[in-house]
Amino acid sequence: MNNNNPLRIKLFSLSIILILINILPTSCYAFDLNDREIFDFSLIGNTIYVDDNYNSSIPGWGEDRFNKVQLAIDKASDGDTIIVYNGTYFENVLINKSINLSGENKHGTIIDSSNSGRVIRITKNGVFVSGFTLTNSGNYVEDSGVYIESYNNYIHDNIILQNQNGFYIKDSKSNRIIYNTIQDNNYAIYLINSDFNFLVENIIEDNKYGVYIQESSANDINGNVLENNEIGLWLKLYCTDNSIAGNMITRNTNLGFLMDRFCYNNIIHNNNFIKNKIHASFTMSFLNNWHYNYWDNWIGLIVEEYRIFPKGIFGQIFGPIPWINFDLYPLYEPYST
Repeated sequence: MNNNNPLRIKLFSLSIILILINILPTSCYAFDLNDREIFDFSLIGNTIYVDDNYNSSIPGWGEDRFNKVQLAIDKASDGDTIIVYNGTYFENVLINKSINLSGENKHGTIIDSSNSGRVIRITKNGVFVSGFTLTNSGNYVEDSGVYIESYNNYIHDNIILQNQNGFYIKDSKSNRIIYNTIQDNNYAIYLINSDFNFLVENIIEDNKYGVYIQESSANDINGNVLENNEIGLWLKLYCTDNSIAGNMITRNTNLGFLMDRFCYNNIIHNNNFIKNKIHASFTMSFLNNWHYNYWDNWIGLIVEEYRIFPKGIFGQIFGPIPWINFDLYPLYEPYST
């Protein structure tokens, strides 16, 4: 395939821009994607191309043609779009500019950090990343497929595979982690001291831990599949006012959902708890609201679409003292997202 075909490049570039423009205003999630501070497409600048087959004989080499993602980012300015063609790029990528980074195909456009450090690190606000496989981070606690320490980023439709953490989100707000496949990591999503983030419609499976949230508030965990992890979803230490809704929590080998120490005022509704070893539990967590979830092990009286008997969620209140929370209105059949 000739990557220098001008018509191919123009058509691919146009399709990427149209996809970006159409994704954002038509989404129906709880956040406002019309916020011009997040993505102002009137500010889109130049387009830069990356192909691992490019070399110094290519017209535009060193200006808008590169064979490394990082070289393209170093050349870019805020508002630029970088299009990366299929190939495997062995590098650690630092995104310190507000750019759109788009891979040609998430199955064929691979950034591999060779078991060292972070695959992609985002330090600037307003970054868009889509269309990649991000794999083989290092093994230190904060190494990850995507490391975020900034605000208002949009990470969409990627494969995050075989990292220490799929995502590590620290001291960050208002990031959108949407429609990614996150597999075979230690932690799929590790979110700490970060508020108002949106984890929406991701496939989170075959990790040791699915979503781990610590000391964070007002996050929206919505419409995800959390399957075949050791723990599907884990809230730990002063997690408050988070919304957990519309998730499929299934086949997790230890716990589907755990609230662990001083988590309160979280809302857990319209989730499906199916075939987990233990569906849900809590320790030293109070005043959380459970309602309209589906539990495949519920026993009681069914009247029309409701189950007329609460579902007990068993946990501990202080030390070994047992306690029970209740889902007062468990669903008759699985919630359809």
